[in-house]
Amino acid sequence: MPVAFDTTIPIATPQRREDLIDAIITAADKHGETHWLEWKSECDLGAKAGMFELAKEILALANRDVSTAQADCGGFGYLVVGASESALHGAPAFSATEIQQKLATFLGTGLEAPAWTAHHVAMGEKTVLVIEVAPPADGDPLRVLQRDFGKAALHERGCSRLSASVAG
Repeated sequence: MPVAFDTTIPIATPQRREDLIDAIITAADKHGETHWLEWKSECDLGAKAGMFELAKEILALANRDVSTAQADCGGFGYLVVGASESALHGAPAFSATEIQQKLATFLGTGLEAPAWTAHHVAMGEKTVLVIEVAPPADGDPLRVLQRDFGKAALHERGCSRLSASVAG
């Protein structure tokens, strides 16, 4: 079963972020892709390979087609780290500032960087990271990697990738 979640409104509150994580955990579809939601069951936020993988996902969400993006969650995109369709895994506890500094290597800063916000969501005894990526707008520049990680990123274990599809 795909993720059962109301996408008619943005995920703007802590409760909606918890609801999104719950929807991911109860989904049974680990192979579906969607334009507004991506999840990683695990990600080593302390490793460059993990940050490189997150940066690529943020760029993909930031560079979506405007009309496609606007169809769900007010155009926002979400990257969830520490949850999958099989379990709540939790994410390493790094502050939003630390994550921003580490991702700036790959995403840049200022106008060339996509706009995003990190939210830590307590779920029982675990914490899940939810990265909210601002909606793309007509006229936005194409967001690109500011630094390549090289072929090592293809072989190092930085994140476990599991995607969700959306129902309704």
